[in-house]
Amino acid sequence: MNNRILLTSLLITVVSFKLFSQLGVTPTLAATNVPEASQYGVLYQLDIPTDGNFSNLAAINYNINNSSQSVNYTRVAYFFQLDNKWVWVSMNKFNTTGTYTTNAHLGIPNAPANFLWQKVVTNMNVSSSLGSGVTAKTGISGNIEMWSECYGPGLSPGLVAAGVGGNSGTYDFNDTYS
Repeated sequence: MNNRILLTSLLITVVSFKLFSQLGVTPTLAATNVPEASQYGVLYQLDIPTDGNFSNLAAINYNINNSSQSVNYTRVAYFFQLDNKWVWVSMNKFNTTGTYTTNAHLGIPNAPANFLWQKVVTNMNVSSSLGSGVTAKTGISGNIEMWSECYGPGLSPGLVAAGVGGNSGTYDFNDTYS
């Protein structure tokens, strides 16, 4: 085992087939195990090394980077694989307002890009391999936390106000960016 995490893909669902054909094909592992996966195309793909330190990189060298494509999409999915275990999480498009509305803001945050995600997402579907420790759910609300720098176990006031729980003494699904 090489214990490398494969962000196999950041996938997006696009509205027209013509636009969809501009993106990479959904990974076979996702397409054969997740019913909705065939509706998605690959925006980013990255084999994350065990020593990956993306916070100080000027740019992240994705294996596939289709972020310059102009596509009209309604849903976003992240597919992660570690050895023989995997997790798929899809949700309604969440980069719709504010400063971070481009395809570039759906990838892995790094310091020069200067963006982070900490917000509630809707219509979330979760699928995973057996033994992954992740419970499959469909059509639920959840939250996304993704940033380039350090974080702590405190509670985010914005997520608490949105009804997201968490434990201020542990690293969990509601932490604070630092």
